[in-house]
Amino acid sequence: AAALAFLVATPEIGIDALLLSFPLLGAKMTVARLVAAALVAILAGWFVGRLAGPQARAIDDTPLQAVVGTVPQRLGAGLRMGLGELVDTTAPWILLGLAIAAVATPLLDDNWFATLPAGTDVAIFALVGMPIYVCASGATPLVAMLIDKGVSPGAALALLLTGPATNATTFGVLGQLHGKRLALWFAATVAGISIALGYLLNRVLVAPLQVFTPAGAEHHPSRLAMTTLVALALLVILSLLRQGPRRFVGQIVATAAEHDNDGDAPAAGDHCSGAPQDQCCGDRASGD
Repeated sequence: AAALAFLVATPEIGIDALLLSFPLLGAKMTVARLVAAALVAILAGWFVGRLAGPQARAIDDTPLQAVVGTVPQRLGAGLRMGLGELVDTTAPWILLGLAIAAVATPLLDDNWFATLPAGTDVAIFALVGMPIYVCASGATPLVAMLIDKGVSPGAALALLLTGPATNATTFGVLGQLHGKRLALWFAATVAGISIALGYLLNRVLVAPLQVFTPAGAEHHPSRLAMTTLVALALLVILSLLRQGPRRFVGQIVATAAEHDNDGDAPAAGDHCSGAPQDQCCGDRASGD
């Protein structure tokens, strides 16, 4: 149960996704996203974990490596992780989400989502997010665009919950370890809870959400905004130079290829090719 809860929570409520949610989706939607992700993780882990039989445990007697070094050395290691490896693994997905949102904004009709049957948008977006890979960070600007186009907050929340947590790799790993029956129960449980929380959010948030849109951007951004924008651009450029274009873009292509392998679990060493294995955005837990 604890492992399944970890499997759901890890890709859904990363600090990078939450930091993106505040400026793009607003405080209310960010809090709802955090609470809903925690509920999905706990409830799915508790319920599906009870269905899993006891498994043989491989005992690892390897001692844990203690953190060594002075305070400046540890601080330097943390900065290298946060400004280096974390940028390397999240920047491609964030740029992809921004690109999709930028292209889709002028193409989607504002009234198109209003034509959906009343009350069905939550279930539709929850089911759309299940089979595809949606990185939590990259999905944030896309969801902001969908809400601006008329998608209900509950439907957007359902997509944010099912997208990162349920995908072909997760089903493959669970199917190998516990059988296809438990993998199906896992998918149905996450989808059911996500849909229920989406409908609940629509009842709680009566007033329309105020999300970031290009029309709402400042015509004269502050000096602080420009400074942080330049700093972020430099981090992305350094990441691109450090990895090279093929490896930078290959993180997205490699993940998509993994999900076309008929649901098989990724082989050891093949997970998240081109990225640090413990930092793969969205699929970190399912790969382990």
